[in-house]
Amino acid sequence: MKNLRREQIKRVRLFEKQRNSLREHIDKEYVENGRAVVNVILQEDTTLYEPFSYGCQKDLSGDIYEYIDSKIYYIPVRYPIIIRFLNSNLIAQEEKKISSYIKEHYTLILQDKRLDLKINTLKIVCLTVLGFLLLGLYFLLEITNQNPLFMEFLSIAGTFSLWEAVDFYLLERRQIQTEWLNAGQSAICEVEFIDKKVN
Repeated sequence: MKNLRREQIKRVRLFEKQRNSLREHIDKEYVENGRAVVNVILQEDTTLYEPFSYGCQKDLSGDIYEYIDSKIYYIPVRYPIIIRFLNSNLIAQEEKKISSYIKEHYTLILQDKRLDLKINTLKIVCLTVLGFLLLGLYFLLEITNQNPLFMEFLSIAGTFSLWEAVDFYLLERRQIQTEWLNAGQSAICEVEFIDKKVN
């Protein structure tokens, strides 16, 4: 079994060496003049808008956002993004609406991630304070020989609180910051419309 696993690992590593790196792929597929371009082809049967959205809540189709997100996912945040709609025979007013929907969509995600960062900070602060209070109480009461079970609880709860605070800082916060940066990269993107016929 171990030999099969080693063989598979060797094959995967050999395959990786033969392929372009992610950076080379991004440069080849997306980058134009130092900016990453995500092409979205509008076909005649493309559904532009969510069928249930209306009025000031009108929005683009979820399929369009899903496609854009799947392409943006691989693009490092150092690249400014251009979302380029091809086969666009839309009037200028429609193009302006689409551009504003995209900006609004990613701005809302950006604001949501900012809120997540604030909540994360609050968790870290509260857990740190609670941990120090519980451990401080533990050390104060230790000299008075209080109930050993209660003392054990204070010790475990204080240590757990501090550990959770560190966990929220090192793991959760980093992930939220990455999501915030990605949302910011998308929120400040440029949107282009080109009447270039592409299949």
